[in-house]
Amino acid sequence: MLGAVAVAAAELLDAHEWALVQRRIGEVFRDLREQRAHRETARANAELGAGAPALLTAHQARVLRLVAEGKTYKEIGAALGRSWRTVNNTVEKLRVKFEVASRAELVAEATRRGVLDANERARQSAGA
Repeated sequence: MLGAVAVAAAELLDAHEWALVQRRIGEVFRDLREQRAHRETARANAELGAGAPALLTAHQARVLRLVAEGKTYKEIGAALGRSWRTVNNTVEKLRVKFEVASRAELVAEATRRGVLDANERARQSAGA
């Protein structure tokens, strides 16, 4: 149906106007994606609690949890549908945010700040 509407609109508008309409549609979809990403980030930060560094993304929160479980980059990538390199880059960003030098220190610091404990409590209460 959307295709039929687009064809009808194209017939009514000249090429320049149609390009403006397409650009605006793209902007609307981009705005919607950004809003969804912000909601997911806010939800992940709420689950992680007050000890979390500012603005952990939902992806970073999931990777942090899996690193704490002792998963390898390949295992985390397979679980999240990402490459191990993406996971490696995410862990590097987490290390910078937590100001640590290794994965072990990352888990220890996240635990010390209560980030992992808060995340586990939130997951358990959601499942209960």
